[in-house]
Amino acid sequence: VEVAIELQPADRQRLRDRPREYVPATLRLDGDKRGWSGVGVKLKGAAGSFREVDDRPGFTVNLGKFGGEARLHGLKRFHLNNGRQDESRMSEWVGHEVFAAAGYPAPRVAHARVWLDGEGLGLYVLREGYDKQFLLRVFGHLDGSLYDGGFCKDVDQDLEKDAGGGPDDLSDLAALRDACAGAGDESARRLRAALDVERFVDFMAIEAMLGHWDGYCQNRNNFRLWIGRDAASTCFLPHGMDQLYGDADASVLAYPS
Repeated sequence: VEVAIELQPADRQRLRDRPREYVPATLRLDGDKRGWSGVGVKLKGAAGSFREVDDRPGFTVNLGKFGGEARLHGLKRFHLNNGRQDESRMSEWVGHEVFAAAGYPAPRVAHARVWLDGEGLGLYVLREGYDKQFLLRVFGHLDGSLYDGGFCKDVDQDLEKDAGGGPDDLSDLAALRDACAGAGDESARRLRAALDVERFVDFMAIEAMLGHWDGYCQNRNNFRLWIGRDAASTCFLPHGMDQLYGDADASVLAYPS
């Protein structure tokens, strides 16, 4: 996919001043002269991948942020990751494909060539967003809560709820946190009533086999959490897989930290 993003000078300056806030942009795909106007664009990325708007940034694109009805192959919101920590631009594609092949919910990934105000920025990773549309695609309903793990947080902290029709008071997250406390048979029973433990072990194994050192199990980082209607539908979701297979000597048998 060829993606051209065009900004008004004042909106480009707004991204310099407040990069995490959406500004309106025009989006042209595959050389289409007409384009889509009023598309929402903001900058994305964490400590290792964030770049300013004048320095090959990553983008979150929301086609409906300002009322637009256009969709990219059905997607309302998607990400354009700059691959700052992955020169191959292949890690996210491989990682999400492995999770999906193992029967785990994972965003779809492709590639795009990106231009910003006429400047070619090169090859980007195009990834489906974690949003209401994703939840409907993989779970078929919105009866639950999608939480963002943030930066090096665990479930013992208050996480940001991104989507879903579950409680807004974080009570479902608190219930999972309580189920993780303690030890012994009774604690194990409570945990199994709140989380599909076998499925979580699969999640741990896949992260280890991918060498995802910056994920949930190895670093309490880069994850999403879906708390569904019951233990069977509650699961962790992969995220931030742009540094896979980085350590050739990493052991899949090492216990998570």
